[in-house]
Amino acid sequence: MHEEAFAIENILTYTEGLTLNQQRWLLQTYLENKTVTEIAEIYQVTAAAVKSWRKSALNKLRKQLIFPL
Repeated sequence: MHEEAFAIENILTYTEGLTLNQQRWLLQTYLENKTVTEIAEIYQVTAAAVKSWRKSALNKLRKQLIFPL
């Protein structure tokens, strides 16, 4: 249980600087193991929209890892 809380806390640190939708994608993907299609259904959007969230989030996360603030 302690390890799970640590993993959640680590993921939450990466949500800073992401939009709400990007955060939704990150958390649903890595904490809930949801697919793009499942996330799209939850938020009543297209799979293409969720893929856009993912692409933008990954770009921001890569920049954070290369140039931490």
